[in-house]
Order: sequence, then structure tokens, then C-alpha cells
Amino acid sequence: MFEKILERLVEIEGQLDDAMNTLPEYNANVDSLGYIDGARCDLYHLKDEIERKILDEKKLKKDENNAWLCQLFFVYSYMLKKEKTMNLETYLKENNFEKKDLTILFSVGCVLNVKTGDTFPMMDDDTFDFNDVMNVVTDEFDEYWWDTLATWNGDKQIVEDTIQRLRNFPGFEGTMEALEDLINGVVGEPEYLGGR
Repeated sequence: MFEKILERLVEIEGQLDDAMNTLPEYNANVDSLGYIDGARCDLYHLKDEIERKILDEKKLKKDENNAWLCQLFFVYSYMLKKEKTMNLETYLKENNFEKKDLTILFSVGCVLNVKTGDTFPMMDDDTFDFNDVMNVVTDEFDEYWWDTLATWNGDKQIVEDTIQRLRNFPGFEGTMEALEDLINGVVGEPEYLGGR
């Protein structure tokens, strides 16, 4: 709507410019030139206001589109995360574990599977990210993780006991592959356990 008004104003501006330029400069035309010049000035101000309105509308539409795209992206990423995220019950069922096999290490914000040594980060909503796994036996945790691991609540002792138990388990050779073979043998999957 404002675009059409602006087009008409541009036409009127051209007409006023033509009237100003074609009116002879006689003393008798001074008043007419003043009126035409005043009309042009008012027209310029009106044209500026209309142009600002058009720009504001475009910015508003752009902001609305950006907000809509942000919402769409948030929903999409939430759905992807929800699709990929494994909940506790699924993790336990698919891997043949029980809740007693998991211990929350509050000092470092993760849960430890005491049978495998796998740790999973605790999320803001108090769930665990079972797709982000690190193993206390085969993976290297940074110094900060070990320093943060509390001794006062038993977290450090639980981790050390898990490492010791897994390292002393018959058949464990200290590699991730050996640990996976060992775990698969304990939980009974897969049917074929390699050269064991």
C-alpha cells in the first residue's frame, strides 16, 4: 500500500518540478513560485515519512521471518536431539543393564556404568546423554576432571574401584576393543565372541 502511495508522490514531485522549472521568473510569478516551492517541500517531507514506513515494514517482516526461522530451527534441532537421545530405560534395555549398574558422580556431573567404566554427561534437565560416552579405563580424562572428582562423597573411590575391577578382570588387555569384547561376553552379545 505504501509503495503505491510513494509512486504517486514521485509522480507529483515530477509534476511540481516541471511546474517550477517552466514558470517564467517574472515579478508577477513570485507568489506562484513560492506556493510551488512550499508544496514541493511538504511533498519531500511526506515522501521521507512514507519511505521510512516502507523500510520499517520491511524490517518488521524481516524480523518476523527471522523470529519464525529461529523458532523453526529450535523445534527442528530439539526434534533431532530427541530422536538421537537415548533415555535411561532404552539404554538399560538395549544394553542388558540394570539401574544398580549406574552410579551418579555428582562432583563431575556424569553417570558411571560400573560394569563397563563408561561415563555419560548429566544434562541440565537431569537426564543423561548416552550418545556422548567416555570410558574411565580406555579414554583419557583431563586433569580437571580428576581434580574435580570428589573424595568426600565417594565418587573418586567408586571410579578407582571400577578401573581396578575392569583391569583385573580376566581377558581384559587394557584396550577399548578388548573391553568391548569383554563387555559383550558378559552381557551375552553378540552370539559370536571372536577368538575366545
